Amino acid sequence: MTKPRITLAALGALSAGDMENFIVAATPGGIEAQEAAGQRQLVQSSVLPKECPRAELEAMGIVFGADVDDLFISVTLPVGWTKQPTDHHMWSDLLDEKGRPRAAIFYKAAFYDRRAFAQTTRCVIVTRRWYDDTQETDAAVVSADAGVLFETGRVARMNYKDTDAIEKEAHAWADAHYPNRADPLAYWA
Repeated sequence: MTKPRITLAALGALSAGDMENFIVAATPGGIEAQEAAGQRQLVQSSVLPKECPRAELEAMGIVFGADVDDLFISVTLPVGWTKQPTDHHMWSDLLDEKGRPRAAIFYKAAFYDRRAFAQTTRCVIVTRRWYDDTQETDAAVVSADAGVLFETGRVARMNYKDTDAIEKEAHAWADAHYPNRADPLAYWA
């Protein structure tokens, strides 16, 4: 039998007379299980967080309905769009009909700090790729749904002058070839 632990969250629930959440917070792994259950409910529901770039999502074809509660609003997604959990129980992806992530959804279902928001995903992004430790090098890459579009040469890891330079190089390339890349509606064809 796992011994209960009295945490601040458990004490807060107990002092509020909330025995159900006291048990959740006092049970090892209880809050994580509550958050994982919240993620499962979110991805199976027809809601998105109210805190979201609504105009961008509407331009993608999402139809907003009535408020569900203080955090969520009902939505109708375009045909073939789905929500999918990530490997972190507070993050889920909104996927288009081709399975591409079009928005990231954050939902913390813990009773003591319940909150949610969504942010749209850009098609063309600049990232830094970290190579394995045996190579001890970095390269900046520009990627999109189709994969890597551009990659700089490798520079020694921990040489911040050079790593800053390759990031600037990747951003300049992306700006030249994808000038509207900050637009979440651009380049998704």
